[in-house]
Amino acid sequence: SCSGTSCSCSAKSWTVTYAGNGNTSGSVPSNHTCSYDGTCTAGSQGNLLKTNNPFGGWTVTCKKSDNSSCTPSVSTVAAGGSLKNVTTEAGATITLTAIWTACACGSDTNATCAISGVSSNVCQYTHTCTNGYYNANNGTAITSKSMSCTKCQAGTRCPSGAKSETICSTDGTYSAAGATSCSNCTAGYSNSGTTAAAHANESSCKATITLKKNGSSGTIQGTGSTTDASITCSQGVSCDFGSAGSLVPTSGGYKMAGGWGTSNSCSATTTAFTNPTGTYYACKSTCSYTHSSAATPSSNVCAGTCATGYSTSGGTNAGTAASCSGTSCSCSAKSWTVT
Repeated sequence: SCSGTSCSCSAKSWTVTYAGNGNTSGSVPSNHTCSYDGTCTAGSQGNLLKTNNPFGGWTVTCKKSDNSSCTPSVSTVAAGGSLKNVTTEAGATITLTAIWTACACGSDTNATCAISGVSSNVCQYTHTCTNGYYNANNGTAITSKSMSCTKCQAGTRCPSGAKSETICSTDGTYSAAGATSCSNCTAGYSNSGTTAAAHANESSCKATITLKKNGSSGTIQGTGSTTDASITCSQGVSCDFGSAGSLVPTSGGYKMAGGWGTSNSCSATTTAFTNPTGTYYACKSTCSYTHSSAATPSSNVCAGTCATGYSTSGGTNAGTAASCSGTSCSCSAKSWTVT
């Protein structure tokens, strides 16, 4: 448009409109007008939603004022993205159509998948292990399309963090809500592992056994003197406590039998046990005395002192050491000659 010596042009303008493309709730942004070389941005998602479909921005199409097609400078734009100079057609209509990407489960292994919704435009899935399988992942509101579950194994525990419906019992069926094991560890044994790998074998179940020295002194499992010791045993594996025969009684009247038992009056010689629990005592045998009395030994033997009038060598003094073999100690009567 020229007047006198001046010529000028006005910026072309166009209208931006919006389409929800099957939205299930919310509203599209209001229409607005943009001009060439001016600031022009795409509307935000706002409250626009489509069930189980994350929002992915807008597709861009163009219609001239005569309703014929025109080509926009961009085919898609993000929410809030620039539409500057998207067209050169005066009076054109730019339509922004919502982009939705449907959530879809992947291929689960020994599990079923369900779409649980959309959070911050990210699909959420719930996976449930099928009967007889488990997975350490809780399986709720996770973003992975797929999940694999592992078959329960007899004699092993499922991870403690596993969801209750994915925890298995001995026969591979679901156990009660809040359970923590699949074919529980033997009573007295536990497994603190938090991954499936940590529960792959029965031997992952552990128990700590207290070893009482039962009136003796010496070193067992690295613990010396009269202090009681302990040992950690694995389920299903023979657990050797070590021989109690290396201990020395702290008072006379008995000798250590060498084995361990669940009573402080035991006299066994067994040192290895499968799936022991609780407390075991160093077994000991009672010494017997003939014409003698008990004495504190310096090693693991029965020791005694001869009574007055008795000895082991015919000597004249009382208090000599008795003759001991196994658990028996004895002294012979002293003798003398009358002339």
